Amino acid sequence: MHEDIFKRLAPMICDSHVHIGKWNEGHYFSPQDIVNKMKKIGIQKWAVSSISSIDNKFSEVKAEFKTLLALAPDETIPLLWVTPEMMENSEDLSKYDDIPFRGLKIHGFANRWNLEGRKIRNLLESARKRNLPVLIHTAWTPESEAGNYYDLCREFNDVKVILAHGRPLEQTIKVMKDNDNVYVDTAYMPEEDIGKITQILGDGRILFGTDFPLDEYYYPQDSIAARYEERVNILVETYGEKAFLTWAQKNGSSLH
Repeated sequence: MHEDIFKRLAPMICDSHVHIGKWNEGHYFSPQDIVNKMKKIGIQKWAVSSISSIDNKFSEVKAEFKTLLALAPDETIPLLWVTPEMMENSEDLSKYDDIPFRGLKIHGFANRWNLEGRKIRNLLESARKRNLPVLIHTAWTPESEAGNYYDLCREFNDVKVILAHGRPLEQTIKVMKDNDNVYVDTAYMPEEDIGKITQILGDGRILFGTDFPLDEYYYPQDSIAARYEERVNILVETYGEKAFLTWAQKNGSSLH
C-alpha cells in the first residue's frame, strides 16, 4: 500500500533541498551518485547546491554543476551556494554566471555572514534584480537562528526567502507571519513542527525538502531510498496527499 502511494507520488515531487559536493571527514557526494540515486528513487526535480562552495573552490563547484546538468538537465535546479568571499570577488554575482543558477543559498554557520553588512545586502539585491529565491540555512546555533534574518526579510520584502529547516520553530513562525515573502522547507523538520506551521500559516509557503543525501552520512546503516520513501509516507499519512503535493509539487516548482 505505502509503496504504491510513493511510486505514484515520486514523479510529482520537487525536492527543494539537495546537495552535491564535499562533506565532513572527506565524504563526497558526486553529481553522478546523486543523479543515479534520485532517478532510482523516482523524484521528478531537485533544487541542488554544492557544499564544495564552503571552501570557495568555485572551479570545482562549476565542474560539479557542469556534470550534473549534463546528466540531468531537466531535473536539476541549480542553487548557487554563496560565501562572503564570493561577494568580495563579485558584488553582483556576475562572475558566477557560467553556472545557470536559479536560486541562491547561504549558510550562516558554515560561512560567517555579517547580517548588518554590505555583502549580504549586495547578495539580496542581486536576488531581487534576478528574481531569484534565497535559501537560508537555519539552526539552533546563535549564528543561524531564523530570527536573525527578520530585518533583512522585511528590508527585501520582494525577495523570496526560504528558511531551510525552520529552526527554531517559534522564530520561524514569527518571521513568516510578519513577512509574506518568507517560506520554509521541511528538511529534517519534525513532523509536529510542520503541523504547527500549517495550523498557523497554512500550506502555501511550505516546500518539501530533505537535505538529500545527508541521511547517507548520518544513518550509514540504513537504505537512503527507504528513508526517503518513509519520510514521504509519514507526511502523506499525517497531513494528507493534497497538502503534501502542495508542498512538494505546487510550491516547489513555482518558487524555483
